[in-house]
Amino acid sequence: GRQGIQAGGASAAPGLGASPSGLVASRSLVESLLVCFQQDAACPLAREVTGLDENTLQAFALGSGGGAGDWGGGSASQPPPLFPGIYSAPLATRGGGATVLPTWTEKLIRDTLANITANVTTSTPCATDADCRKDGASPRAECLQHSGLCGRSSAHYIDALSPAVVVQGSDPNDVDTALLTAEDPAWAEPYWSARIRAELLAVPAPDSQWAAVLAGALGTVAAAGVTLWWLRCGKADLVIL
Repeated sequence: GRQGIQAGGASAAPGLGASPSGLVASRSLVESLLVCFQQDAACPLAREVTGLDENTLQAFALGSGGGAGDWGGGSASQPPPLFPGIYSAPLATRGGGATVLPTWTEKLIRDTLANITANVTTSTPCATDADCRKDGASPRAECLQHSGLCGRSSAHYIDALSPAVVVQGSDPNDVDTALLTAEDPAWAEPYWSARIRAELLAVPAPDSQWAAVLAGALGTVAAAGVTLWWLRCGKADLVIL
């Protein structure tokens, strides 16, 4: 489904809580991320944490990789476009359902968080996530690219919805107006999963409602005037055959 990124229990989505206490920023990591976002989509950090080669990262940046947004032109030596969302449209599957594959931005952020927060669960070297499952470390274990070992990360994908949106299973969602503020209104990613739906009802603005009432009243008065004139004056012109 349409998801956001969560690490260590603190969501990266706005309005979902403050940063954990004791959090320390790494200058080198920030500098590496800036290179990825501002200079080179196939930056060294992206290659390290995702395990993807330069050509694959280039495909993501160009929109021709699995699930990447169709951004058009450019190359891996250029920064990715600063699209406000990080999720691509769902793709149809053979089973008739839909799946959402990561974009370049999504994979870079999530895999970076995974490498930072993961706990190593085995000393067996790995090259892919499949190697970890063969080792039996954990069904949720993944191959940590920076160490080449299997681990379980606390970085997950969550539904990217405003806290004010109350999900009610398969029923239409509700909105908790008490959680809406001018600084943090209701928001959501542009693409939602199939299980998330809402009913949208158009409500006329108060000014347009009064305008409709006034127009109706004037129309009624005009119709009554024409009818009265016809009853008083128009009948004299009628010829009965």
